[in-house]
Amino acid sequence: MKLDDLALFITVVRCGSFALAAKQKALSSSTLSRRIQQLEHDMGSILLIRSSKEIVLTKEGEQLFETYAELFAEIESKQEIALRAKQEYRGTIVINAPIIPLRHQLSPLALEFCQQHPNVNIHFQVGAGMDYFTRHDIDIALRFGPQPHSDWVARKLANNPSQLCSTPSYAATLTLNHPEQLQTLPLLTLNTKQAWVFKHRLTGEQFQFTPRARLSSEELDTILQATLLDMGVARLPKGLISQELTQQQLVPLLPEWDIEGADVYLLHPQRRFLPERTQAFIDYINAHWPRVAFSHWLNT
Repeated sequence: MKLDDLALFITVVRCGSFALAAKQKALSSSTLSRRIQQLEHDMGSILLIRSSKEIVLTKEGEQLFETYAELFAEIESKQEIALRAKQEYRGTIVINAPIIPLRHQLSPLALEFCQQHPNVNIHFQVGAGMDYFTRHDIDIALRFGPQPHSDWVARKLANNPSQLCSTPSYAATLTLNHPEQLQTLPLLTLNTKQAWVFKHRLTGEQFQFTPRARLSSEELDTILQATLLDMGVARLPKGLISQELTQQQLVPLLPEWDIEGADVYLLHPQRRFLPERTQAFIDYINAHWPRVAFSHWLNT
């Protein structure tokens, strides 16, 4: 006995008509009749006596209806509740991200989402750590650059090329020909666990190392200010320092070498572990990101 056929039988009895039941289930009358016949075959009994005017239950049909009608009514009720929950998202979404994208991109989108779904609560966390996938208090994370291996989904939102730089006065004290020389200098960086990866534009030579930073911060503005104060050599997003480069407050270093960028990633658990509200907000971010992203994230 198939449960789908049993559900159709219960619908026919409730409607009192094959035509009405077929219309309710969006089936043809012939298909519905065939499914009821299959149920009767599976049960080994005639369940309905059909006539042009009415449907009469046999004794076996009455027993079957009385046994399962209440159960199927409860199932249908729970399905309706679940459907309404999907349409009316509710609960809390925790977002963890560095302050700049949290302030300029994620916050505006979260506020719009909350206006559309008044039963959703948003909790913002400022952070840039790489342990997000081990924590149980984060639903969505935004991070820059290559991410550690985990079972979380990483969706690339934007390119974010990097620039090695310092002030002109600090650069004048340096004689840099190769990235290896950077390891003896005071370095300013966002993430001390992320390697600096270089590639020579002409020869294709590659070199990488993990910086031992004089100053590291989860706040890019702090690194920028430290760079402007001659505290060392920084790796910063090109788009963030475009004005400082144009005004020659900062100058590029090692121009023959490209340094790997820190692209923007949205991270979250696999879909099967996500609440509907979280998946809906992730979809909203992906759909509306181009509208709120910095221009240098869209034109690279």
